Amino acid sequence: MYKNSKVVLFAFGTSDLKISSERIKKQAIDSKYYDEIKILSPKDFDKKMLKTINELIKNKKKRGYGYWFWKPLFLQKIIDEISENDIIHYVDIGCHIQNKNNKFYEYLDFLIDQNLWILPFQYHLSNNNYPKEINFETREEFKYTKADLFDYFNCMHDKHVTHSPQYWAGTFFLRKKEKTNFFLKDWIKVFEKRFDLVDDTTSRIKNFDGFIENRHDQSVFSLLCKKNRVNSFSAYECEWGERNNFRTWDHNWENPILAKRDLKFNIFKRFLNRQLKTIKRYKKKILK
Repeated sequence: MYKNSKVVLFAFGTSDLKISSERIKKQAIDSKYYDEIKILSPKDFDKKMLKTINELIKNKKKRGYGYWFWKPLFLQKIIDEISENDIIHYVDIGCHIQNKNNKFYEYLDFLIDQNLWILPFQYHLSNNNYPKEINFETREEFKYTKADLFDYFNCMHDKHVTHSPQYWAGTFFLRKKEKTNFFLKDWIKVFEKRFDLVDDTTSRIKNFDGFIENRHDQSVFSLLCKKNRVNSFSAYECEWGERNNFRTWDHNWENPILAKRDLKFNIFKRFLNRQLKTIKRYKKKILK
């Protein structure tokens, strides 16, 4: 317990990511941050979720194991299980967790002392004194959210939304409050009613110039954060920067969450991935 709030870690990994699941579980235990650790998998799907994933796989929507549809659903299940004011820390399975400074407890203090319901991370550089030689990618919303999704939230012409930095859904903290339930229900609703806004379906409305790709569950999460006008920490407390054309974590190497994207697949999946990459290379050569 921290200031009378239980802290629960939630991460999700499929069976082919068992190595990563075991690694992050050990890191979480060693950190001593958490009262409970939940590393969930498809084995934890209920009947409705199993039906959903089977339909998605049938329709070739395998990315993110169903475009991360499971994320807000599992969060809602955990919220329903815990007590008022308890905290969930969601983290992508590829992230690393470590205990080298007091930053994690600063996050908890921020939530608890200000009586907030969410602590997200956003791709801004506010309140950070990083070395000038390290560069950080600009990740404005319009580059990573399709126009149809802006239209769904009635913010297509609001530059405070479209041209501000995107929120990162790779890690965040939720505290059980009434607003938390409203937020999760709105997130789930998009998956259930308009899956085309989450997946890679081409936007019917013309995207902004400079659009790169829709970031799926993260795009929805980000717009909901902006709709609710929530405060944020910089995602670069966890994310990499660039120095001399190489990725670096020198600016945040002691911080509690690092977005390493360390996904270690089992032997069969690694072999399959290598074969698929080889096939893609040959296809490119043939097309040339």
